[in-house]
Amino acid sequence: MKIVINENQLMSIVNYNVIIEEKLGFFTDAFGHFVDVYKNPKSIEKFDSECRGYLTKNGDLFVVDDGQYTIHGMLGRYLREKGYDIPVHSYSDLRAVPLQRNGKTNEFYLGEGFSRPELKDRKIMHEILSILEVGKRKNPQFIFIPKSINDVSSNYDGDDYNVSSEW
Repeated sequence: MKIVINENQLMSIVNYNVIIEEKLGFFTDAFGHFVDVYKNPKSIEKFDSECRGYLTKNGDLFVVDDGQYTIHGMLGRYLREKGYDIPVHSYSDLRAVPLQRNGKTNEFYLGEGFSRPELKDRKIMHEILSILEVGKRKNPQFIFIPKSINDVSSNYDGDDYNVSSEW
């Protein structure tokens, strides 16, 4: 007897922290490079040091193994074509949070499109923190940091982002 269940059914059966990694496929960027797309990767050790991704409200992490040629808009377009609920304007519509890896670490920071005034907005930051918290439970091997990747590269201390002492 063969039993077939979908991912949602499986997640209700197994521990929530179990990660189901899936290579979704690939797309070509504007320069003709093939870019692999992963859902909930177990490791990004061999990925580009500036790889980009999206974290959804249900904690799914979509990552491309490229940080040089791929921008969030390209990944978002690919995911929407595959039926995922990724907003067109990802920095103003927070159904998913754009992220970028910080060097060869397991740290993901907010994408470079977030401005400091946006991140000072309590409502926006609350939505971001909620998504990062769910992502942390579903992908515990990664660290999600509620600061812009631009602030890391400019050595900005990010103090004005501290809207929640719980984080």
